[in-house]
Amino acid sequence: MKELIAEKNHTVIIVSHNTSTIQEICEKVIWLHDGDIKMIGKTEDVVDLYEEFMEQY
Repeated sequence: MKELIAEKNHTVIIVSHNTSTIQEICEKVIWLHDGDIKMIGKTEDVVDLYEEFMEQY
């Protein structure tokens, strides 16, 4: 997986709730909730808000 992502001419879509894995291998993420896009952006920014949201959800 990391080899595919490292090659800049590939787009890889990963669907996961494992934020550790997402932070390790992704530069940019899309956060979906109930089929709607909640946020698109840098992994660090999106994951931080996602984790805060999930603590309250």
